[in-house]
Amino acid sequence: MLKRRYLFHLSGQMFRLQLLVTAVIWLMASTYCLADKIVLTDGDIIEGVITKQGRSAVILEHPTLGRMEIPRDRIASLTIEAPEATVVLVGGDTIKGRLVERTNLAIILEHPTLGRLEIPRQRIDSLKIKEPELKKEGKVVFDPQLRKLAAKTSRLNEKEWKASVDLSLQSSTGNTEEQSTRFGGHVKRDLIDTRVMLDTSYYYKLKEGEITDNKFTLGYLHDWIDPESIWFYFMSSRFDYDEFESWQKRANGQVGPGYHLIKTDDINLDVRLGLGARKEWGSQNNNTKIEGLIGADFEWEITDKQIFTFSLYFFPVVGDPDDYRARILGESHFLFDKDMRLSFLIGALYEYQSVVDPEKKHGDLRVYLGLQFGF
Repeated sequence: MLKRRYLFHLSGQMFRLQLLVTAVIWLMASTYCLADKIVLTDGDIIEGVITKQGRSAVILEHPTLGRMEIPRDRIASLTIEAPEATVVLVGGDTIKGRLVERTNLAIILEHPTLGRLEIPRQRIDSLKIKEPELKKEGKVVFDPQLRKLAAKTSRLNEKEWKASVDLSLQSSTGNTEEQSTRFGGHVKRDLIDTRVMLDTSYYYKLKEGEITDNKFTLGYLHDWIDPESIWFYFMSSRFDYDEFESWQKRANGQVGPGYHLIKTDDINLDVRLGLGARKEWGSQNNNTKIEGLIGADFEWEITDKQIFTFSLYFFPVVGDPDDYRARILGESHFLFDKDMRLSFLIGALYEYQSVVDPEKKHGDLRVYLGLQFGF
């Protein structure tokens, strides 16, 4: 009887000891649990794992609410608490991801492709943690592995297309009466591993009662991006109609590799090298040409209200060094009404072609200013 009492008392002590150990482990786990923190403008705080930081929104994975897209204008501040980590397993294999939690029993990582992984301590040889690099404004630098993680959710959850239209009207009277109109439109979708851009413009000018400019252009650009590489692939095409060029219609298309020469939160510079074809209708130079492309696209977000873009494309004809053309476009956007997404636009387009019909100009410069509406 005494022996049974002793065993019962001992088992009760062991049970209480197990509860105590479990409580200690739980407290240690909560101590080491790392989460990113976003403070909203109204004072609310949201914690989770930030998987993407865009110019207009931040994507955060919440433990209970799932994926949340929080607009930048609603964020007062953000703090990155879950750093990059590399786990070296027994045997030499490595696993990289975001360190979400660590306890005495396991390490929990957010892997870019495999999702959340719980790795037992006995399988771990070492753990290396890299603290995130923060900029003054609370942004993090380009993280290709996190971008690859966000790419998987972007296709399912991020269906937003950004679009804008702009209108420029100019009129002058006096010695010369002249009215010019320009209409432009842009559609863009910028995901982690793909970027699609569509642009169109129409130019019309009336001088002394006569039409002196009547041009329509439609362009398409598609980039296929590897988030972990500075190389990408692209396809571009453009259709032009111009009543006063040596040709009336022209179409071209090129494909090839591209290179991220500069890629930061504020400045992007991509260079391209492609090969394709060009065809003209209504000119003496109407044979199909094998045409190359050497180009660069530059974008600078000067402030949160001012963006400058510049593109330079050179198109040489393969086998004929005297036949080439160029297209240069520069635009400045000044946002002055955030609620209406209304911007002031200043732009210039210069196009040059070396081979034209007799009595036709080689180059055209168009300068415009007007209003741009985003939606």
